[in-house]
Amino acid sequence: RVSEGIPYLRRALELKGDAKTHDRLGLALMQLGQLENAIQQFRQALALEPNLLQARQHLDQALQR
Repeated sequence: RVSEGIPYLRRALELKGDAKTHDRLGLALMQLGQLENAIQQFRQALALEPNLLQARQHLDQALQR
């Protein structure tokens, strides 16, 4: 079911590319095992909002896998 949400998250990024949506997409990608893509999304989230703790935690998790 996670994979079903990815197109909606990508569309949300097209409409409003905010840090939290990048983080949510990264989390979904990480759950699907797409670590490189997930890491990219977490980094984009942090570029937009450097103090977004959840994105930093998710990035750390992805880098440890």
